[in-house]
Amino acid sequence: MNTNHTICSLCGQFKKLVNSHIIPLSFYRMNPEYTKQKIYSLKGTFPRKSPQGVYDQILCTECEQLFSSGDDYILRFLEKIKKEVKTTGNQSYTVYITFDLSLINYFIASLVFRASASQKQEFQAVNLGKKYESLFKKYLCSEIPFPDVIEYIFMKYDVCNPILMPLRKKIEGCNVYVFHLGKYELCVKIDQKRFSETFKPLTDHQTEFVVMHLKDSESIALKLMNKIADKYKKLRLL
Repeated sequence: MNTNHTICSLCGQFKKLVNSHIIPLSFYRMNPEYTKQKIYSLKGTFPRKSPQGVYDQILCTECEQLFSSGDDYILRFLEKIKKEVKTTGNQSYTVYITFDLSLINYFIASLVFRASASQKQEFQAVNLGKKYESLFKKYLCSEIPFPDVIEYIFMKYDVCNPILMPLRKKIEGCNVYVFHLGKYELCVKIDQKRFSETFKPLTDHQTEFVVMHLKDSESIALKLMNKIADKYKKLRLL
């Protein structure tokens, strides 16, 4: 571990930095075979084993601890808090009535901030830019409320997929980062433009929190895995 002191990405102070997981380790450990876990990069390059996840030295100890409550809560919320499964037509949803929205919001902002601050190649698709980086810092340091430029949607698969590094996409003309978190997929919109009313049941978390269910065939992570597997087979045949 590098013990040199340098500038913390959040507080901006000259301090000793610690190893910070960009994606909380708990998401990797949802996979029963997490010791064999592989990470797939956004460019479809060959995967590498990473049972302990990807971490970077971007935060001091004090700022890293700020993020721990959201990190600890998010998977407990998704997996263990009482919920109800509903179906409309062919689409299923998980609906949560009791939840701590402040902790969920904090997790969302901290995840995107860490990914943007990291110099790791796996997170190069995430770039907040100076304007939004400053906004995120103020929120994470409890100086302002949750920024209204952020909207997010959680989705869930029936099985635990591999971790795929974030992708940047345009949805309804908005900038969206897609995080593939094993069993869950998270779309985070960071844009002045709002999503349309179509997405409101999934983005309005004030009274209930809705997580849409996805089929494995809709998984970007699995499609990328198959693409890489095909490349690998062809190489072995050469």
